[in-house]
Amino acid sequence: MKKVVVIGAGFAGLMAIKQLVKSKNLEITLINDRDYFLFTPRLTELLNNSISEKIVIKPIKEIFGNKVDFIEGKADFIDFEHNVIKIKKRYVKYDFLIMAQGATTNFFESKNIEKYTIGYKDYGAVLKIKEKIKNSIKQYSETKKKEFLAFAVIGAGLTGIELICSLREFVVEEIKKYPNIDKKDAKFLILQSGSIIVPQFPNRVGKIIEKYFRKNSIELMAGTRVENIKNNAIISGNKSLKAATIIWTAGIKANTIKSNPTLALDKGKTIRTTSKLKIPEYVDVYAAGDAALLMENNAPLASTAQTAWQEGINIGKNILRRINGKKEKDFHYFHKGTLIVLGRNHGVFTYKAITFDGKFAWHFRHLFYKFRFWQIT
Repeated sequence: MKKVVVIGAGFAGLMAIKQLVKSKNLEITLINDRDYFLFTPRLTELLNNSISEKIVIKPIKEIFGNKVDFIEGKADFIDFEHNVIKIKKRYVKYDFLIMAQGATTNFFESKNIEKYTIGYKDYGAVLKIKEKIKNSIKQYSETKKKEFLAFAVIGAGLTGIELICSLREFVVEEIKKYPNIDKKDAKFLILQSGSIIVPQFPNRVGKIIEKYFRKNSIELMAGTRVENIKNNAIISGNKSLKAATIIWTAGIKANTIKSNPTLALDKGKTIRTTSKLKIPEYVDVYAAGDAALLMENNAPLASTAQTAWQEGINIGKNILRRINGKKEKDFHYFHKGTLIVLGRNHGVFTYKAITFDGKFAWHFRHLFYKFRFWQIT
């Protein structure tokens, strides 16, 4: 019986396993540093309490039961020459390996940024942000120092945009607990180094987002490159912006695993793959999701849940093809549109020439993601 080891229980890893469990001729092991799957596209909605955890988080054991041998922990080392993975004090052999270990926040080697901001990548960050906000509002109530009621998100990609909207709503709800604070005193900032937000989308998408920002008193500071952070001050050129709560969403880097031989990594610590999502040097090793880099049409595929979902399916099917003596197929990404959430009951959907927003877009997104969560879990 062939052994498949999957590192990472994100979209790529789980969708690959969803294919692999269809075969009775495979022994599947999943390695992950937490015992649950997190539906990351809905992470910001846990911040403003607009949805429940049960449609975002699911224990691994409840998803696969006894079909998969689950090991909780981080893969410490991979020996590619002998097809062995070391984890804790255990050694796991594989015939096929899928590296889908995801990514972490990229602070770009700045110790100050890492120290004075909250990196936003997992559920732990949501809990940390909530606690930070509560403490800051309490401190403002006691001291009236404006910096405690200033909230900043650095990075105006989709994650940062969704986050500042959700954060604002959580802050407004918390302020209601303090009769001596006017919600109008709260300041919300989102900083972007580039001059245009979401340049990958049509102009109309950016205009919808900016209109929402203006309506909800969120200040967009485009063309503002953050150079340093000292205590509660964001430094950009000769500007110094005070904020006690600062969240960093300006980049990610792939989680890396020590190995022999050492893998040559691309920008962002990613593993460059072939069109079949394989590591070129090893025909039995695949990489997907945020840990992988695949060039298509002379450009890297975006690190999104949609990309990882499709990559996982392709890898799972290709391994099944191989054990059945069939030829593997190249991976080709198919974009199915983008769903954006701007706080409670306001969403945006965009696909090619189609763009619409408002409550209907929010409900469409909500139902679609509930369906996706059910599919994967």
